[in-house]
Amino acid sequence: MKGLVLTNPGIEDSTALEIKELLRAKTEIKEALVLFDAKKLEDFCRLCYKAQSVKRILLMLGEGKVKNLEDFESIMEKISVEPYLTKQTSFAVRAIRVGEHDFSSHDIEETVGTCIEGKVDLQQPAITIIVYLHGQQCYIGIDMAGFDLSKREYRIFTNSNLKATVAYAMLRIADIQQKQTILDLFCKDGQIGIEAGLYLSHFPVQYYQKEKFAFRKFSWLDFDVEKLFAAEDRKMLEKIPGKIICSDPSHPHVKAAEKNAKIAGIHKLLQFSRMDVEWLDTKFKKKSVEVVVSFPPQPSGRVNIKDVEKHYQETFYQLDYILKPKGKAVFIGNDLLKDIAAKRNFKVTEERKIRQGGKEFTVMLFTRG
Repeated sequence: MKGLVLTNPGIEDSTALEIKELLRAKTEIKEALVLFDAKKLEDFCRLCYKAQSVKRILLMLGEGKVKNLEDFESIMEKISVEPYLTKQTSFAVRAIRVGEHDFSSHDIEETVGTCIEGKVDLQQPAITIIVYLHGQQCYIGIDMAGFDLSKREYRIFTNSNLKATVAYAMLRIADIQQKQTILDLFCKDGQIGIEAGLYLSHFPVQYYQKEKFAFRKFSWLDFDVEKLFAAEDRKMLEKIPGKIICSDPSHPHVKAAEKNAKIAGIHKLLQFSRMDVEWLDTKFKKKSVEVVVSFPPQPSGRVNIKDVEKHYQETFYQLDYILKPKGKAVFIGNDLLKDIAAKRNFKVTEERKIRQGGKEFTVMLFTRG
């Protein structure tokens, strides 16, 4: 059984790692997606419930190269939907395109839809068929969750444009562990700390969304979904041996992070502190922090470059004091941050571009030179 996960471009390795940990499955990385081998249908449901780095999870039906609309019909001729969709089952086709094509997403949906016997219901379909087209490569599958898994219901109080999937990937780049002290210097609405808490405590990211899953209504699932949820819930930890600290110079930001963490159900695992960066050496012992992961202020037309430069200089001055010799710092970065870090003997050991929607972030992993 083949599965496909859609994710953010640039974090595919974190997604593949997460799939291997949750399913012990073989994976194959492509741009913005990860293919995996599923042993049973439960694997798809488990991934929907717990995966933090994914957008959509598809039960693969078929794939192929596409140059025109007729090619979609050729792919559909080789696909059997009968095990999953009868003539009485309502369905909808949704197309996701990446790249330039001579046809629209609506054209794809109409073409593929006419190849399927069933009742079309664009509002509340029992099954959603996703057609994912990246360049000329097409993948067709059943959307197992039925909604965008990258969105977080806990994110009510917002002041950051960082996606939770990217926050999670930053934490995996830092290789966070349960016994570590993990610090976010600019926590904003708390996503980095919350995603760290979810991951380290094995708290299912969709714990409060159980009723929303499309797969609950699939008649062809041959197992008890509630037992699967219960089994995963038993793995949750009430405490972790390390510390996750959400700090920010802005009091409203700290309060927003704390409220969001309560909604997520893990606020007891996190510590919250309003703290200016220049006071870090008074709050932490020398060389006591293993990991710093944060989204610091970025140069822009609305932010004074001198203020940003001062933040960066103070940040690495303080990191030189509080970070352990083999400690790591992962930031959304830029050339200015990199130059200031180098003056404090911090080097970039990994740098990558990560895209979310129309935005592109540069994520940098710093260690001592």
